[in-house]
Amino acid sequence: MIDPFAAALNELTMALDSLRIRYAVAGSLASSTHGIARHTEDGDLLCAIHPAHVPKLAETLGPNWYVDVEEMQRALRAGRTFNIIHKGFALKFDLFPASTEFHAKQLERAEMRPLRLEGAEPCLVTTAEDILVASSVGTRMVARFPRINGGTSSVY
Repeated sequence: MIDPFAAALNELTMALDSLRIRYAVAGSLASSTHGIARHTEDGDLLCAIHPAHVPKLAETLGPNWYVDVEEMQRALRAGRTFNIIHKGFALKFDLFPASTEFHAKQLERAEMRPLRLEGAEPCLVTTAEDILVASSVGTRMVARFPRINGGTSSVY
């Protein structure tokens, strides 16, 4: 039986692929593929997404997803993270806009890997090294400069 998280992630990555939006799974899901299991309640994706992509993404995902188009566009213009929710499974995905050179390099280095979720299709995943760098650099930068990345502790 397919894991609901895998089913929702498969829908999301298929939508991103169909719109040619570059992405990589990041955060706990990514670290789990590298052998460091971490519990997660949501999925993190680094995406090369722009405000113009948002209406098409919402349309492609369809009615099973909660997508606030205006809020997503505002967040992207400000370089902030936003989330979308699979309504049927009540699962949240945080999309981190690829807005720095480091993000672009993360997307270049991402590797096609199987996820540790029953029924998940292989997808692009950030490297173990990038997970560590993003985690440690992001925490230090936000502690020193709280306005970076909208005050969040992540630099995916």
